[in-house]
Amino acid sequence: LKTKIKGLNVDAAELSERISERDEELHTSRIDLARLQNDLDTVINERDLLHNEADDLDASNVNLTSQLKETRAELASSKEECADISAKLEDVTNQSNQLHAEVEELRVKS
Repeated sequence: LKTKIKGLNVDAAELSERISERDEELHTSRIDLARLQNDLDTVINERDLLHNEADDLDASNVNLTSQLKETRAELASSKEECADISAKLEDVTNQSNQLHAEVEELRVKS
C-alpha cells in the first residue's frame, strides 16, 4: 500500500508539474493573444483611417470634376465671346479701312 501511495504521490507530483507547465503556456498564449489583438486593433484603425482618406479623396475628386466641367463650359463660352469680338473687330477694321479710302478719295478730289 505504501508503494502504491508513493507511486500515486509521484504521479500527482508529475501531474502537478505538467499542470504548472500548461499554466505557464496558457499565460504566455494569453499574452501573445493580447498582443495579436492589439496589433489587429491597430490594423483595423489604420484601415479605417485609409477608408476615411479614400472617401475624402473621392469627394475631392467629385468636386474637382465638377469644377473642371464648369471651367470647360466657361472656356467654351469665352471662345465664343472671343470669336464674336474678333468678328466685330474685323467689321470695325473693314469700316475703318473703308472710311480711310473715302477720306483719301476726298483728298484726291479736293
